[in-house]
Amino acid sequence: MERQDFGSLLKCLRENGRDRQGKRWTRETLSREVHLSPDQLGRLERGDRKYLDAQTLKLLAKSFNLTGSEKKAFYGAASGLGVNRTGKPELALSRLDMLLADMSAFRTPTYLIDCYADIIAVNTIQLAFFQVKPELKDRARRKTAGFNLLYLIYAPEMGFKDLLGSAWNEVAWMGIMLLRRISLPYRQTAYFKHIFCDLCNESSFDIDWYTSHRLENLQDMTYQQVSFKHPLHGPVAYISTETLIGTEGGNIYMINYHPADGKTASLFEKLSAENPR
Repeated sequence: MERQDFGSLLKCLRENGRDRQGKRWTRETLSREVHLSPDQLGRLERGDRKYLDAQTLKLLAKSFNLTGSEKKAFYGAASGLGVNRTGKPELALSRLDMLLADMSAFRTPTYLIDCYADIIAVNTIQLAFFQVKPELKDRARRKTAGFNLLYLIYAPEMGFKDLLGSAWNEVAWMGIMLLRRISLPYRQTAYFKHIFCDLCNESSFDIDWYTSHRLENLQDMTYQQVSFKHPLHGPVAYISTETLIGTEGGNIYMINYHPADGKTASLFEKLSAENPR
């Protein structure tokens, strides 16, 4: 990542972050926190300052309340190891065909997302399990943010809150943490800003996103245990896991649901038989 691109990322993190009191960072307040002058911070954000010491980086990461994965990406971006993209990454068709073939063989709900948490592909078991109707998929695709996982979770018209019931808050929170974990190197891109602006129209997302930047000792988990009473199938329990797949077009993440009890295992087998590829 070029110094100017890192500066744009730094500015984006400041503008989209909050301090411990819930106030938006200004250049003046953040500069005091990291022991720089407003002019020095401004030069960092513009990419004019070439030298960035380790202590300042640590103070910036602490001020932004970055998780472990976010810190790794942040330090990588500062050292020039990060990526710079102006739009969505593209996945080679041959690689996508291979991943789709793998997903069709799974007998559990599975989907693929990119570094913006846009859903690339979903197997039929996932669609059946969450009762996603064709008209809802079409409505999601027409949204400014595209077929985004966070839109599916937070938009009232998608019905996920009603379906998940008491488990919705936990699933939504993990969605926020997932977006934070995978998107940091891309926060300065036009596409991320495009998505983020649209998602913030959902008040619950807006609140949860900024709340996540105020809490201490956030868990940076790549799996989640979920249990709830499905309106059609009754009590279900599963563990969602995340697998990172590095590609020439950027990182892809495969999310798979593993049954946590016999009843859920039987349900997934039933849905697999009823909903072939």
